Amino acid sequence: IGGVLALAAYAAWPTWERKKISESLAQMLDAYRAYFGEVAVRYTQFAAGSSPSLEAARVAGRVARTNLEASAERFSVEPLTTASDMSSLAGMLASSHRFIHAAMSLEAGMSASAPNFSPEAFEQLAGDVSKTLLYCARLLRNGQPGTATLPDLRHDHQRLLEADAAFAGKHALLHSETDRITNSVNTLREQVERWSARFAA
Repeated sequence: IGGVLALAAYAAWPTWERKKISESLAQMLDAYRAYFGEVAVRYTQFAAGSSPSLEAARVAGRVARTNLEASAERFSVEPLTTASDMSSLAGMLASSHRFIHAAMSLEAGMSASAPNFSPEAFEQLAGDVSKTLLYCARLLRNGQPGTATLPDLRHDHQRLLEADAAFAGKHALLHSETDRITNSVNTLREQVERWSARFAA
C-alpha cells in the first residue's frame, strides 16, 4: 500500500529531480561555453599559457559537471524516470564530454601552436559554437526553441579549412579538434531538442 501511495504522490506532485535535471544540464553547458570562450580568445591572440580567468572557467566547468552527475544519479532512482530518459541523458552527457575534451585538447596545444591558421575563420566558428550552446541552455530552461536561425557549424569548419589552405603549414590539432567540436555540438543540439520536446509534452 505504501508503495502505491508513493507512486500516486509522485504522479500528482512531479518529482523533484525531474524538475532540476534540465537546469543542471543547462548550467553545465553555460560553464563549458565560458571555458571554450576563454580558450578561443587566447587562440586568436596567440597567447600561450594559463590565466586567472581561464583557470576559473576550467574549475567552474568541473564543478558544474560534478553537480550534473549528482543530479543524474538522483534522477535515475525516481519512480517516473524511464530507461529512455536515462539513455537520452547519457547521450547528452557523452556529447558534452566529447566537446569539452576537444576544447581541453585545444588548450593543451596552445603552447605549441604557431600562427599558421586564420584567426578570423576560427573566431567565426568559435562564436557560432557559443551561440549554439547558448541556444541549448535556453531550450533546456524554458522548453522553447525560439525563432533565431542557428549557425551552420559544419560550414564554419569548412571555411576554416579553406582559409588555412593558404598557409604553408597546416594546424592539424586545431583542425581535428574543431572537427570534434563541430560534430559533438551538432549532435548535442539535436539531443537537447528531442529531450526538451519530450519533457515539454
